[in-house]
Amino acid sequence: LFAVSDPNWYCQETRVFGDLYANNPALFQPQYRDVIARYQEQIDACLTQIVDQRPRPEWEVNEFGWLNFGSGLHHRTCVREDEHESWWDSNYYDFPHAAIVNYLRTGKLFNLTTAVEAGVHLADLDICHSFPGKPELAGSPRSGPVVGHFRNYTRGQEFMGHNSFTFYKNESLYELYYLTGERWFQEVGLMSSEFAMTHWGKGALRNVAHGIWGVLSAYQDTHEKRYLDRAQFFVDEWAKPWQDEFNGSFNDQLWMYGLQFEAYDKYFRLTRDTDSARYNRMAVDAVITEEVGDGKWKNGGADSGICLAGYGYAYDYTGDEAYLNYGLKVLEKTTGAEGIRVKTFAQQFRASPYFLKVLTIGYEPEAVLQSDTGDGK
Repeated sequence: LFAVSDPNWYCQETRVFGDLYANNPALFQPQYRDVIARYQEQIDACLTQIVDQRPRPEWEVNEFGWLNFGSGLHHRTCVREDEHESWWDSNYYDFPHAAIVNYLRTGKLFNLTTAVEAGVHLADLDICHSFPGKPELAGSPRSGPVVGHFRNYTRGQEFMGHNSFTFYKNESLYELYYLTGERWFQEVGLMSSEFAMTHWGKGALRNVAHGIWGVLSAYQDTHEKRYLDRAQFFVDEWAKPWQDEFNGSFNDQLWMYGLQFEAYDKYFRLTRDTDSARYNRMAVDAVITEEVGDGKWKNGGADSGICLAGYGYAYDYTGDEAYLNYGLKVLEKTTGAEGIRVKTFAQQFRASPYFLKVLTIGYEPEAVLQSDTGDGK
C-alpha cells in the first residue's frame, strides 16, 4: 500500500525533484506534443520489457544471487567468470533513479515498485556496509554489482569494495526514503555519501559526476554544509581544472559528458554559482563540436539521450536557440533509444526528461549567461 501524490505535485507544482514536468500534454507547446508522446511511449516500453524479461530460464549463465534487479547482463552469451563481460550493468548509473523519475512524471506505480525492488538491491548488496581491516571503505560501491556481485575488475573473483567513483551512486536511495518512508534507504545513502567525504575516487569523467551527486544528495537531505563544501571541492578542484587543461573540453568519452551536465546543473541550481553554469555551457559546446570530430572519443554520444538534458541547460543559461534546436534533434532520436537493459535504460532516461522543461507553455530562458551567437531572446 502506497500513499502517493499527483504527478503535478511531485513535478512542476513543487519542484522538489528539480525542474520536472508531469506527462500532461496540456503543459507543453502544441508543436512538441507529438514527439514528447513518442518519447514517453519509448520510456514505458523499455521499462516494461526490462521487467518482463527478468525470468530467463533459457540462459546458460550462472546467475549468482538472483535478488530483484541484481542481475542484468549485456547479453545472454556473457559468462560470469569473465569480469570484462559481466561488469557494466545492474544498477550502474542508478537504474532505480531513472525509474523514479518516470514514476514522478506519470504516477504509474509500476515505476515506483520497480525502483523499490532495484533500490533494495542497491542498498543491501551494491554498497559495502562494512569492510574488515579497512573500515574507511564502509559505504564504498561494490566493484562489479551484477552476476558476480563483488568482483574486482582487473583481478577477477575477489570480494571487496571499490575505492573509486566509477560505480558510485546513491541518489535513488534518498529518493526512495522520501517516497516510502523506509529509513534503511536513508541510512545506506548517508553511509555512501560519507565515503565520498573521505575518498577522492578519480577516474573517467563519469567519476566526477558521481562524486558531485553523491554528496549533494546528502546535503539536500541533511542541509549540513560540509556536504556542499565537498561538492564545491569536486567542482573547483576536479571538474573545472580538467576543462581548463583542454580548453573547455574534458577530452573523454562523449556520452559521459551527459552525466557531468547533470552534476554541474545540480550544483548551479543549489548555489547559483554562474561560473559552474559557464563551465557547463563550455562542456556542451565541446561535446557538440567533438561529435563530428575524429579524435579518440569522437563520433558517438553527443546525440544520445544521456546528453539531452545538457542542451536544455545551455539553452536555459543563454537563450541561444541553437542549443534548443540541437536538443530537439536528440529528443527525436531518443524516441527510438535502446533502453532495454537496466544500464542503458538509466543512461537514456535518467536525465533526458529534464529537457522537456524548455518545451513547456510560457517557458522563457533564464539567460544567466551571455549568448555568443546573438540568438538569445
